[in-house]
Amino acid sequence: MSRCSRHCLAGSIAPYRVCIVPTSNNNQDLLNLAETIYDSLEDTAFKVKGRGSSVFYNDVVIDDRKQMFGAKMADAELIGYPFIVVLGKNALQTRTVEVNQRLQGKANVKSKIPVEELGRWLFERQVI
Repeated sequence: MSRCSRHCLAGSIAPYRVCIVPTSNNNQDLLNLAETIYDSLEDTAFKVKGRGSSVFYNDVVIDDRKQMFGAKMADAELIGYPFIVVLGKNALQTRTVEVNQRLQGKANVKSKIPVEELGRWLFERQVI
């Protein structure tokens, strides 16, 4: 397990709190799913009292660069996104994504989360 040390940023100062990383640039179904997840997180469904928009509004990014998956993950780790959502074959076959949660000074936590529960799961663990 990798440890989150100097490049793990608190959600309040990270450039984005959630980075969605498709494992393939050539699979249009994965890219479409990435867009769907992005839209659902940006939606106003995850509101906090006193806030007019979603807690994830303007805080989600999709890494759709034409790079190899390993390079995308290395960059995501270097940038310090608190949550990295990996979309691989399971995302399409079983509707499950892997979320790498980076915690300051602790080992990263990897969780398998059903796509339909991802927003709520992130909402429960996010730090504003």
